[in-house]
Amino acid sequence: MDIKNVKSLIVKVYRVNALKYYQQVGEPVPLSLELDGLVANEQKTHEYTEAPLRRVRRTFEFRSFPRAACT
Repeated sequence: MDIKNVKSLIVKVYRVNALKYYQQVGEPVPLSLELDGLVANEQKTHEYTEAPLRRVRRTFEFRSFPRAACT
């Protein structure tokens, strides 16, 4: 993920049972899934001190999901 002009970033990870969702709704899990009211499985806050005009590539790895990473 490219970060620019961000002082603090909160990353929340939600676990979604895609098979159960598909069985109940009949469609794949949408990228715009409404997460309001759900509790994140994992949450991290990252603080950055780079200059506001500088774009920096960041990679996030998640403990609870060792095969998943966001770049």
